[in-house]
Amino acid sequence: MYDNEQGFFSPEHTEHLMDVTEIAEPMQELEELQQVMQHLSGKAIRRVEKVKKHMNQCGTCLSTMIAAGQLITLEEHWAMGAMTGQGRLPKLHRMLN
Repeated sequence: MYDNEQGFFSPEHTEHLMDVTEIAEPMQELEELQQVMQHLSGKAIRRVEKVKKHMNQCGTCLSTMIAAGQLITLEEHWAMGAMTGQGRLPKLHRMLN
């Protein structure tokens, strides 16, 4: 099983497989590919976070997501409390720290 921290194989298993002559080269390539995948994964995560941050602050993006059904308006959010049986919302001064 693949473990993100450890790679495809445990260190002991990797050492054993590297000692097998006919698969030493593919094992080395797998190790290199695993390092590249971790590097690319980190890059992808950082870029997705940057895009998400923009989308959560941009009026155009928010409107587009609401129109697509990915988000609901604030009015719908507040109305959901009563529809789900939560009753009335607390008074504003009770919601503050």
